[in-house]
This record gives sequence, C-alpha cells and structure tokens, in this order.
Amino acid sequence: MIPVRKLVTRSIVIGLALGCAVVVEAPAASAAYATLAPTTWAYTDSHQPKASFVNPSVDVPVGTRRDADGNAHTSRFYFTYDLTSLKGQVVHQATVYAPERSVTDCAVEAPVELWRTGPIKEQTSWKRAPAELERIGEQTLGGVGECPSGFGYDVVPAVNAALARRDAKITFELRIPQARETDPALGRTFRNRPSLTISSNHPPTIADARLESPDAGCGTRNRPSKVNHYSTLAAKVSDRDQFAFLSGQFATWPVTDPQQRQEIGGSSYGDGTVRGNPDLSAHPHGTVLAWAARGYDNQDYSAWTKPCYLEIDREAPTKAPVVISTTYPETVDPSSPVDGGGPGVPGKFRFDAEGDRDVVAYRWSDGSGIVERVAARRPGGPATITYTPRRDGPIWFRVTALDAAGNAGPEREYEFYVRRTAPGVTVDVAGLHLPSTVKMQSSAPEATGFSYQFDGGPEVRFPAVNGAGQAEVTFTESGYPQLTARTYARNKVIGVTTTTIRVDDAPNVESADFSFDREGVVGRAGTFTFRPRNTEITAYTYSFDHGEQQRIDAAGDGSAVLTWTPVEAGYQTLWVRAVRADGAVSESTGYSFGVIDPRPGVYSHDLVSWPRRDGVGQPIELQFDTRMPDVAGFVYKVDDGPELSTPAEFGSARVTYTPQRAGDHTVVVQSRHLDGTLSPAREWPFQISSGPIVTWIEEPDGDGGQTGQLATFRFQPGLPETVEYRYTFSYGEEQTVAAGADGIATVTYTPTNPGYQPLDVTSVSADGTVSETRMFSFIVRDPLVWVSGQYADWRTWGGIGVPGSMSFSTQLFPEVVEYRYQINDGAEQTLAAAIDGVTTHFSITPDRNGENLLRVRSVTAAGQFSPVTEYRFLVGTAPLVTSTDYPSNVWAGGVGVPGTFVFSDGTPGIVEFTYRVDGEEPITVPADAEGRASVVYTPTTSSVHYLYVSGKKADGSTTDESQFMFLVNL
Repeated sequence: MIPVRKLVTRSIVIGLALGCAVVVEAPAASAAYATLAPTTWAYTDSHQPKASFVNPSVDVPVGTRRDADGNAHTSRFYFTYDLTSLKGQVVHQATVYAPERSVTDCAVEAPVELWRTGPIKEQTSWKRAPAELERIGEQTLGGVGECPSGFGYDVVPAVNAALARRDAKITFELRIPQARETDPALGRTFRNRPSLTISSNHPPTIADARLESPDAGCGTRNRPSKVNHYSTLAAKVSDRDQFAFLSGQFATWPVTDPQQRQEIGGSSYGDGTVRGNPDLSAHPHGTVLAWAARGYDNQDYSAWTKPCYLEIDREAPTKAPVVISTTYPETVDPSSPVDGGGPGVPGKFRFDAEGDRDVVAYRWSDGSGIVERVAARRPGGPATITYTPRRDGPIWFRVTALDAAGNAGPEREYEFYVRRTAPGVTVDVAGLHLPSTVKMQSSAPEATGFSYQFDGGPEVRFPAVNGAGQAEVTFTESGYPQLTARTYARNKVIGVTTTTIRVDDAPNVESADFSFDREGVVGRAGTFTFRPRNTEITAYTYSFDHGEQQRIDAAGDGSAVLTWTPVEAGYQTLWVRAVRADGAVSESTGYSFGVIDPRPGVYSHDLVSWPRRDGVGQPIELQFDTRMPDVAGFVYKVDDGPELSTPAEFGSARVTYTPQRAGDHTVVVQSRHLDGTLSPAREWPFQISSGPIVTWIEEPDGDGGQTGQLATFRFQPGLPETVEYRYTFSYGEEQTVAAGADGIATVTYTPTNPGYQPLDVTSVSADGTVSETRMFSFIVRDPLVWVSGQYADWRTWGGIGVPGSMSFSTQLFPEVVEYRYQINDGAEQTLAAAIDGVTTHFSITPDRNGENLLRVRSVTAAGQFSPVTEYRFLVGTAPLVTSTDYPSNVWAGGVGVPGTFVFSDGTPGIVEFTYRVDGEEPITVPADAEGRASVVYTPTTSSVHYLYVSGKKADGSTTDESQFMFLVNL
C-alpha cells in the first residue's frame, strides 16, 4: 500500500494514474471534482548546474544518482498547476500524487520533502532554481511495503492560500532533505507529470436580508424594525453549483452587548429564501438588536450580510379603533330604517386610530372566516376598506389596531344590520329552445325592478309589482350557468344574489300509476307520459333499469304515452331520452318508482341463523308481510295441515309453527283484504334440520360452566328410530352413545379449557340413515382471577412506597363477592368485589424492590373458592413524588405560585436526590435521615410540566427516574 502522509481519510476513493489510489474526503452533492495535470514541469542537475530540463518527456530524477563514470547527479523536481479554474471556489480536498518509476534501494527509507516554490522559467537550472517559499511537509518512501510506490500529500492549505492571494498558478518541488540529499541510496525517479486531485465548491452568496414577519425590511441602526416575541428573518441564498442543498444561519445580538450573540439555523423552501425564527422572549421591551445572515450549502458558508436592526416592542396600542360606515352604520335595532345597503351591495368602512402614531395597520374580520390586514395611510392615520356583504341579517366586524411589531390593541366590535333586499329567485327551466321563466321577489318596499344576468352576459331588467316580477329567457345549450340577480330601487342596486342553475333538455316523465304516492302492482297495467323539453321531438327511447332499450313515437305535440305492465316487484328506474327530427338525442331522465307483489312475502329468521337452531319439536317463527293496501289479515296452512288465519298489523303478522318431522315443508299464504277477497297465493318451501336436539342440562342461568366442572348434555332425535349418536367435543376424537328406547341419550363432559366449546352431534337410525350434524356450542368460564395494573411482570415500574393501581377480574362475575389476596409473605387480605362491573380496582404499595409475588383467589356467594392465581410483578427503584400544592395530573396553582414537592421511598439508603423540571438544568438536594427531601418550585409559565427525580445511594448507585406531571393554571 502507498504510504500517504497528511491525507484526509474519509469515505470516497478516487482512482489516480497507474492504478494507484488516494483516499479523499466525501463532499456534499454540490462538490466539483477535477484532476489537474501540471502545465509546466522541470528538474535540475547539480552535475550540469546551468542546464535546463523543462517539460522533459522522460521520468524525472529526485535525489542523487551516479552515472557510468561515477559522477554524482543531484536533482530536484518542480511542477506547476494552473488554478484559474478554481477562482472563487473553496478547495476541500487537494492531493499531489507523483508515482515512483524506479528506486535505487527499496530497503532504505527515503524522506521526500514537498515545497511550494517560485515559478518555473525557461532558464530554470540548478543555478537558477525556483525560490523555495515554504516547506509543506515530508513523506517517507521505501523501507517497507510496496516499492516503487508514490508520493501523495494533502496540499489543501497551500492551494486555498494561493487562491486567497489570487495567484493564477502554484508550483511545487519534490526533493530529498538537504542533510541527506547527496546519499545515492535515496535516489529515485518519478513520473514526469504528477497529478493534483481537487474537490472544490463555490461558496453560496447571500443577499436581500429582511424582516419578513412582520414585514419591515432590513432596519437601520437609527430606524430599527419593530418586532414582538415572534419574528421571521429571511434572506436570499444563491449558489453557482448544481444540486446544492441550501440552508443558512441567522445571528442576533444586542447592540449594547455583542457578547450575547446567538446563532440559529435557517431553512430553505425551494426558492432559495432562507428563513429563521429567533427566540426573542428573553430581551426586554426597548432592546435594539442587530442581526445578520449567511448561507450554507452543506460545505461552505457565505460571508455574513451587513447588519440589519430590530427593536423589541411589546407595548400594544392602548385604544380600540373607531369604525365608521355611512352605508352600513352601527345599529343594535334591526327594525330601524337604514338607507342603502343589502347583500351584494358594497359599502366603505373607515378605521381610525385617532392620531395614535403607534398604529400602522388594522386587522379586521367579519365572523365568516375572513381575516384581513389593511395598512394605515400614515402612522396613526385611518384606513378605508370596501366590504360587500354576502348575506342579510346582523354582521359583526371585529377590528384591532396593530403597531409596527404586530402587537394588537383592544378589539372593537362593530355590529351592523344588512337588510333583506336581495331577490329570491326561482327559474322554471322549460328545456332548450323553449321559453323558461325567471321569477323574483323582494321584501324591500322600495323595490321597483329586478334584473338577471347569466355568466356575465347582458343584464336584463324587468319591473317589480308589489315586490315580485318575472321575465322569460330561452336557453340554447345545456350546462350550469351562474345567475346574478339584482333588486333595483329605481336605478340603484339595493340587493344582489348569485346562484347556479341546471339547464338541460331531459324530457319530463309523469305517471299517475307509478309514483311516490302510488306504487305499481305486478300484473296491473299503468301508463307513463313523456313530455318534451326541446323543439322538434319526434320520438323517445326508454329502458327499465338500463335493460333493453326501446322506442316510442311522439304525438304531434311532442308527447308520448307508454302503457306498461310490471312482471316483477322491486324498486325500478325508467330511463328516457327524447329524439329530435334531426336525430339528436337529449339528456336522459331517470324516473324511479316501486312495484309491489300482490302475494304476501314469507320469512323466518330461525331458518337462516348459523349454526342452525331449527329441528324437530323446535318452534320456529314465520313472518308474513305485504305492501298491498287494505289488508286485514292472512290465511295460511303448512303442508297438509288445516287452514289457519291471523290478523295483520300494518301489513305484517307473525305466527309460530312447531315441526314434527325433519325435511321439506311448504307454507301457502294469502292476504285477506278488507272486502274479504284473497290475494294470489304465495308458496314458500322450507326445510327442517334432521340434526339431533342438544340440551345442556346444568347450564346455570345461561352463564356457562367452569373448567373442571362436570357438564351433562341430552340428545333428542331428529329422525325416527334413532338408535345411536355420534359426537365430538372441541374437535376431538369421535365417540358414540346408544339411544334409549325413547331415542334419547345423555353424555357427560368435563372441560379443561375455558372459552367457547363446540359439540357436534349426528344421529343414526335403525336402517343406517345418518342425520345432519347439529353444531352446538357452549361457554366454559375460567374460574381463575385475572390480575392487571401498573405493576406487571414485563416491565419495571415504581419503587418501594410508590402506590400502583391494580385490578382483579373474573369470568365468574357476578357470582364472586370478594377476593382474598396475599403479597409476598404478608398477611392475606380481603377485597370486596365490585358490583358495578366485572373489574375490581385497588392499589398496592410495594415494600421491596425487584420481583414480587401476589397470590389471589375469588370467593362466591355460596362460599366456593377459585384456584389460586400467582401473579409476579417487578418493582423498580424510582422515588415517590408527591405535592399537595400541585397534585399529579390536576390543574392547580398558577404562574408565580410556589409549590412544595416531596421526594421519598423508592429504595432504602438514598442520600441525595437529583431533580429537574422539563428541560432545565438538574439540581441535587440532600436526603434526610429517613431518605426524604422536599423542594420548592415556582412555575413561570402556565402549561403542562414534568418533574424528573432520581435518587443516589451512599455507594454511588442511582435509582430509576420518576416522572411526575403537574398542570399549572393561568
């Protein structure tokens, strides 16, 4: 490996000549890379002191060598680079690399020096060598490692210094140190054109520094910009390099104490503008600050801008502004007469600070979400706005005077009333090329006329009679034109409204037989009437629910009557288009209506549930429904049974049927009308499951049993001559049990796991017929007590003496009346079970660190004990923090109100506590003999605060950290 000295070792490897490499810095994306070759190179020879060897094409000697006659030749190597391409840049990596071509003795370590020298000239020779200006450094070659190798050296300082001097070129020299220069063992040759590898960057430039919020420019020392707590500083950053990631810095300092200079970062948002928000809260009112900005491109900073100045102003204007409007005067009585004004009628409002020169602008809002700012004509002067109400009724203006810093003074509330003068508008759109009617009305007594205007077209005026008027308009194309309607009092507009209407030529569809008020009936014919909404209509196309499209010719007046008989019930939509004589088709009209079936409907929820509940001997409910009017009841029979009847209520009835056999059944039902007539019959087939009927004999009040508790189940047949049952519990192994003479069998089962337990049962008849499977599930409850809370086995929490909220719960609720529990080796305690929920809450206060053991069992009202639950939990060493002044998680106290906080417990042997509030510096206080301490803290802000506390023992170990949240009132 090449022995390289003073090289920056980062992460990018740049390949150089002869396959050698130099490790260089990994710059940002804006960096430019270049490998420069020398423009001129030369060497000198002491044996030929006046000879010039400029730009030789052979390898260049350095050090001393002997020729065939034994003459000593001592040489030095010079090479020059053109730096003009780096003008205006900052060099971050610059490495000179000269590959060796031959070495006299690789076993000998050779020190090689690098110098910066004067320029190479045509007469450069040993006698006229370039002047050595500065020794840059030295590198040892040979001795160990690869040989020949090469000379590589970091020359960043030398190159940047040359650029700072505005040197166009830089010349380097390779030589053996003078004390050993005549030693032939150190002689070597180098490639005649060493490389200079450069990584450089154009530093950014910055301009246009300004106070952006509030918008106040740069500010001078004598006329600083005014700001309050919040401000936004901005400047424009530019960069000549592509892909530069621009950001910046802002510095602020009091002009009277520059040592208090603070710097913050700034962010760019794509256009090169960098913004920053300094914290000015610590500076008192009247402080004058200077500030400056500089840009950054992830490599280099620009120069700082010249200072701008701002002054802290936290004194707001003291008076609310005066608000005046002649069009909309202030009023508190909506019934009082007001001249002028109305929705859509602009009015001027004047805001006046009455000469308070601190006021430079006004902020106003109208309660609708509009919040705007208007500048005063001069400091302390008025401002005028034009405001156009969009509605009638009361409107509240809220106006505030602003000073140059953005401080807002008292708010002025100005209420005015906008009369209901805008016209109410309806447009009866007849279609296209047909006269439509625009109707308007206004309650303004002085209204003499109206006007309409579509999409900014010509305004059409027409008279008002008794506050109403109408005019005709003919639309020639479909769309959504915007209508502007105005009310006039003679030639003065007193009210404006705008609305958007729908214009189309979709035909009108009417029907007395199929409508919202009258549903169609399957098999009963009815008619639809189509009417045109365009001229020259010759036919209509139509379809039901986008089905097959059909056509009907129009009569002479463009209308058509369609007769139709529905064949199925349901909600349907008739789609209709009109066809003109030229073949053009209108937009479509969708006409929706309902069709009912004269036959009643039948439904049974018991036959669709899963798992199935129906079976032989199991009653099922049948529901009959009809939407036909005038139905008094229903007549029905099941299979070949007797005909039965049941009254209807609101067209519906429910009956119960208990099947005596499994398999297929049919119910036939008819509606009986008030006049005694019957509807067509509905035949509704249904099937009864042949699965056995399963009953859990001991199920306690439907709450389920317990693990370990014997359960007995009875199987009753669904098929005749049942001789055997096959069954499985919880998907286990299939078992069989013989049926008794009555076809009934019982089995027992002791569940070991809680939760839902499936039981699948089939029956087998004497002839081998197998029934359907009955899927029966039952709940097995877990008698163990469940424990949860702040102290858990998966995390360490709290400490000795730190109470934690815990809870017991059980699936045996509400049978459980109390819990018996024991912590570690302590006495057993009794806790009454909650009666308002399944969870019983309590608190524990540990007396030891590390793992703790809680044992608990429940007791039922019958005196039965559950198995013992063992619950292990981890207790930390965090101190207990309490405060009566600021209880945890409770709003209390206030800004400037001191509070006492007590630290205790957590673990024995605490000698001191360390605490901090939010991000403040930590403070250490000693503990008393009982391992306690108390501190007083006075909040300075109203908000949520966090107090962090840890303890320290005599052996230097520290406890866990407590986090105590307290809330400070305003």
